[in-house]
Amino acid sequence: MPWYKDGTVSVVQNSNAVTGSGTAFIANSRVGDAFLGPDGHWYEVTNIASDTALAISPNYLGPTTGAGKYALAPMQGYVKDSADALRALVNEFGFKLAALGSTGNYDTLPVAKGGTGGSDAPNARVNLGLGSVAVENIVPVAKGGTGGSDAANARDNLGLGSVAVENIVPVAKGGTGGNTPLAARTGLGLGAAAVAAILGTMTLGGNEALFQLVSNRNGRALKFPDGTMICIGPVPNFYAAANQSTVKNVTFPVPFFSDQYCLTAVGTPVANVDTYGFIYANARSESSAGLVWRNGAQAQTISAGFFMAIGRWF
Repeated sequence: MPWYKDGTVSVVQNSNAVTGSGTAFIANSRVGDAFLGPDGHWYEVTNIASDTALAISPNYLGPTTGAGKYALAPMQGYVKDSADALRALVNEFGFKLAALGSTGNYDTLPVAKGGTGGSDAPNARVNLGLGSVAVENIVPVAKGGTGGSDAANARDNLGLGSVAVENIVPVAKGGTGGNTPLAARTGLGLGAAAVAAILGTMTLGGNEALFQLVSNRNGRALKFPDGTMICIGPVPNFYAAANQSTVKNVTFPVPFFSDQYCLTAVGTPVANVDTYGFIYANARSESSAGLVWRNGAQAQTISAGFFMAIGRWF
């Protein structure tokens, strides 16, 4: 192989130090190689400290020289390129090979050391606990697969019909025919009531709720979407004179659309049931009415009264 001559060297008489400039001693020289100095004498390389520093033996004989010419001649009994390649391999992989420890001694690496424990494919699958499914090209349905090599075969084997590939399943195939809630309701023929609350606020022409229940000190009112409204409320206890009529005014919890409503009321006599009860309503309006109680021959208190009125809120 060629001698190494790149760069220049500085040497001092009677010193073993060689200082290089533009040199790469580590990659191109070995201890034991021959060093041809600027003085023309041959020396032995005894140490290589860096790419720019090495030691020779004997000490330099010639005069001190800076930036002198030199040569490094391989004198070892090996092929330097092969040695360099081996050293690079050891440097890169030596620690990895050492880390294998006893694992590197197995002809067949066992499962416990990360291998398969088998010298052939069947033994390897047995040791790894793999069943016959592991070697199926197409896993059959009986083994948890689809049994098909394409989507159509897979669906057929799984008993899936054309619905399985519909982007939007139509109503005729058991779907809603819509990809949004509104489109789905339309497809199923559902009106606005399908999304309305059962109880909530109702407005004229609106669909916020199916029913509205209003409660206040005058009673309770239940409003229906068709405009019907039922009002129920209390009639406070009152004293009824003997053989006299007594008017008790009641206010509805929600006014009716007009005074055309049906009104009835009941009360409980506390002394004598010889009464006519509430006989008619007096002074009717959309929001109130006067209930007329006709008493019998014994004066008494009428208690636990209540009324019910049915009409329209629009």
